[in-house]
Amino acid sequence: MDNKNNNIDDPIQIHIINSPLTTIEKRKNDDPVHIRNYKKRIKKQKFKNNNNNNEKSNLYSIDDQVNLENNKKVFFNIATLNIRGLNQLKLINIYNILKKCNLDFLALTETKIGIKSVRFMAKELGITEKYVIQGTIDNNKQNSTGIVLFIKKQIANNISDIQVQLGRIVKIDFEFSKYNKFSIISIYNKSGNCKQAREEQQTVSQLVINMIKIARRNQQKIMVLGDFNLNFGKYEKLKNRNVRIDNQFSIFKYLENHNFVDAHKSLLNINDQQLKESHSTFKNSITFSRIDYIWLSENLDNILVNAKIIQDDCDNTDHKLLLVKLDRKELFSQPSLLNKTIQSFRIKYDYNKLTNENKEHIKDITKAELDERIKNFTPTCIEEKWSIYNHVISVIKKKEIEYTEIRIANERADEELKNNIIYRGPRISPKQKMLNSLEIKGSFYLASYNFNSLLQAAYIKEAEEMFNIAQINLNTELIKRKETKINEAIEKRQQDLEFDKKRMIDNVIEREFKKIYIDRVIAKDDEEDDILITEENEIKKVVAKHFQNCAGSTNSFKEISQDWIEEYQPKEPKSITFPGCAYMDDTGFITNNKLNLERILKIADSFYKLNDIKINKQKSELLLRKNVNKKNPLDKKVNINFGQETIEIEPTPCNQSSRFLGVWINAYNNNKHIEQQIKNEIRTIIKNLSSKKGITDKMMIYLFNSLIIPIIEYRTQLHIIEDAKLDELMAPFRMFIKNKLKFAKTAPNAILETNFIYNLNNFVANQKQAKITNFVLQMNAEGILGSIMKIRFIDLQRQMLLENHPIYTIDNKVIQIIKRINNKKNQNHFIIKNIELLVENNFSSLRNNTILSEYSIEGGPTVLRNILSKEVYIKNFKFFKDNNIIFLGQITTLDKKHILSIEELETRSYVKLKRKKKLQKNTKFYQKLLKK
Repeated sequence: MDNKNNNIDDPIQIHIINSPLTTIEKRKNDDPVHIRNYKKRIKKQKFKNNNNNNEKSNLYSIDDQVNLENNKKVFFNIATLNIRGLNQLKLINIYNILKKCNLDFLALTETKIGIKSVRFMAKELGITEKYVIQGTIDNNKQNSTGIVLFIKKQIANNISDIQVQLGRIVKIDFEFSKYNKFSIISIYNKSGNCKQAREEQQTVSQLVINMIKIARRNQQKIMVLGDFNLNFGKYEKLKNRNVRIDNQFSIFKYLENHNFVDAHKSLLNINDQQLKESHSTFKNSITFSRIDYIWLSENLDNILVNAKIIQDDCDNTDHKLLLVKLDRKELFSQPSLLNKTIQSFRIKYDYNKLTNENKEHIKDITKAELDERIKNFTPTCIEEKWSIYNHVISVIKKKEIEYTEIRIANERADEELKNNIIYRGPRISPKQKMLNSLEIKGSFYLASYNFNSLLQAAYIKEAEEMFNIAQINLNTELIKRKETKINEAIEKRQQDLEFDKKRMIDNVIEREFKKIYIDRVIAKDDEEDDILITEENEIKKVVAKHFQNCAGSTNSFKEISQDWIEEYQPKEPKSITFPGCAYMDDTGFITNNKLNLERILKIADSFYKLNDIKINKQKSELLLRKNVNKKNPLDKKVNINFGQETIEIEPTPCNQSSRFLGVWINAYNNNKHIEQQIKNEIRTIIKNLSSKKGITDKMMIYLFNSLIIPIIEYRTQLHIIEDAKLDELMAPFRMFIKNKLKFAKTAPNAILETNFIYNLNNFVANQKQAKITNFVLQMNAEGILGSIMKIRFIDLQRQMLLENHPIYTIDNKVIQIIKRINNKKNQNHFIIKNIELLVENNFSSLRNNTILSEYSIEGGPTVLRNILSKEVYIKNFKFFKDNNIIFLGQITTLDKKHILSIEELETRSYVKLKRKKKLQKNTKFYQKLLKK
């Protein structure tokens, strides 16, 4: 410490001798001359018109961008480009643009690729070492949406919020300090001029406007850039003609009304009514236009240095690159630390001096001013309206009412005490220890706590660097801890997959716990001592005894008076009967018309009131069966009298079902709802598995085989689905598994379904196994199920004109005939579908002579369908069925040489006649047969 000329009462400074930190001042104050001159020249030429050399100076090649303007210490470079589909080759060209133009922020639109794929490709190229990648895409419209942002890591550290909308909008908020906030909104609007495109353009514009409003309330600097797919020239024409502006151009109207500046139009003097090709942002073989823009808020226009439209030499797209350069120091400027104390005042208005005339005058001018403000600017929300009212009231109060400013006194520090050596000594000592710990060579002497601006900036910079290092280390440790926990969870689930599968399933799908596991209980023995019970059967007894007696009370006998005995005597039984089926709170009523239904509901309502049963009549569902077509559609709403109330019910649509006691019922025997239920189950399992981390491939396969397959098998018990449809239903899960395993989408399904690798059960094999097994059990069942199956077989034999049991007579030829006879009726016939499964998979039934003799029909053995051609038999099947004709012998003479005439055929007992004892219609075929 050098104490020469050191007086404690003097202003104190820190002097550093022979210290490396002295170079900081030199670096800070040494601003390069060529940089300062260049910045001055740019600012002077910023708004100067240069029409003569516009075309030459505005069109640049990528290779010409390596110059002084790309100095990263001077400019903040932002660009946007419509890439028309991003791939590996185009990403290499984008990387070259990032390096050559030294871009701090690049927005690519119409990428048509997921953000995960972009990050994967960028990591291989090394882009992620310098840039952070953000973006969005609409998975349902992947071929027409997508935005990808490249942000330098130094800038990305200041990101405070990211918002995405519709796969077409990305809003990035940067917060460099409390008073320096910057928001970039990147958009890719819908192209086209159809009604749907205009509506989507209007939606996107409105979402962007809402984002800008929020950013303006937060006092942020705002930049809107991207492919607007809107022509500013058309908007200008409509505005100049004073006609109504279409809603799709609302974003241009809002930006102009709020003093936003089109950067390229401002600096390059672009005339949209007579657009030059050099000023266009989109060009194809037919035309060119300007549909890409970069708009800046008013507080960013002052720091705009340059704007360029750059042609892409690599032919990646038919759009051009839009580039703007902002003054980096102005954009990232920090608010200066004020040493001067700002004096505070409060205003005191003298309301007592106001007369009634003054009050009326103030009221009138306030109302006039408010009307004028609202006329010029229509508020869109309560905050804007309140802001107008508050400002008008404040201005008119100061103008019309006398007031005085009262200074707010602040308590000052005791300078005499602060300069005392006893007060200052202990506070200087820690500073000396801090300097000693830094091990900086040189001599120092301390005389004040007020560091000068040079050292203050240096220490702040060092503190920020240390904070960044600490934050990186903290994030690294958190990531390691997270990965450790994920690995532990994976190992735990892997163990559960081997030893406790139920626990693994509950863990993955987050089932609600419905059981309490008790493995030990403390109870009292006969001597009232506590004992620990661990045996399972003893635990069950103790728990059952506890819950049986925990709410019990001591019973005691009491004498009841004769009046109460008579009161509680059973009443005479009364009963009422109505055609309904009830189980707990589910009741179903079946009737043939609305009037009968209302009669039944009236009886039911009186029953509910009699027993004090509360029901929600609005939750009733109506299955309505009627002839539905375009001229006579299903009623949207039906009013039904339910007792004394009238309720409005929406009938269940023809292709949907209602659930009753766990069974889904469709009024038109339509099974499309079953396929929709399968889709929902697949979608649910994919959502659950994708939201969980630490699930291995074996776990996913096991969950699908043990959960989804049984559910699908249960839902399709009475419905057989075509193999192609089942493959279509299972395709999303196959794609999900392949994606998780890093397989191509086109990888063979056999990899997943083979027993040697994953053994994934598929819907087709499961349907064949389950349906054939169940059908065989039903055929061989005894009791009620066997009787039902026998009745259904006899009915099918009669309907299809089969000579014996359907199991023995239906083959591929008969199946084709059945499908063509009545396609709508037989396409979902359960027995026919099951027999078709047996035939397709080469299953045959053992001959049972008892069954064959029981189902045999006399008149054989030659069957007509084996003699006639398939087309003739199918065309005249109704005639054969109406007259019960199955065999050739039914229409021939006894010697089998001649065909019976119509008159002879009418004498047969099996032929169906009219009242006049004549054959039914459709005898032309038979007459032609007689002639031949």
